[in-house]
Amino acid sequence: MIWPNRLNKNSEHQGGRFSCRVCAKYGDAITFLKDLYGISYNEACERLRIEPKKRDHSFIFKREFKPATAKEPSEFWKEKASTFIEWCHSQLMSNKQALDFVMNRGFDVESIKQFKLGFNPKDLWRAREECGIESQTKEDGTLKKLWLPAGIVIPSFSNDQIIKIKVR
Repeated sequence: MIWPNRLNKNSEHQGGRFSCRVCAKYGDAITFLKDLYGISYNEACERLRIEPKKRDHSFIFKREFKPATAKEPSEFWKEKASTFIEWCHSQLMSNKQALDFVMNRGFDVESIKQFKLGFNPKDLWRAREECGIESQTKEDGTLKKLWLPAGIVIPSFSNDQIIKIKVR
């Protein structure tokens, strides 16, 4: 389908719009010519007798990228996280269905034990302070809780110290 008088997404007339129900391609006249003839943006503009737009790429380099430095978790958090990891690990080892799920993804029992993979059987909500995490307040004035979602628990260690927990 071709609409020769339809405006582009910037409300400008540049040759109309098209849509193909067979290949699901759509767009403006520039896209149509580029796809049909395999030509460049500038060549399509030339065929349509319109001025190509100049792109300003200067915004990409406006500021230097500085990655944030991660803080090491507190000892209190590490203690609570270790307790959670141990509990989830025991849940995984005692739940045949969850254990089969993890093993079907290429893990064997030795690697599950070595990396302390676990299973959290249900969503848990805890006060953030109980887990060694700074408290935060919601817009309504109530305290935010820490959500420990149900799923496979994947701990990350550095020098035998827990530093992060992912739940998938």
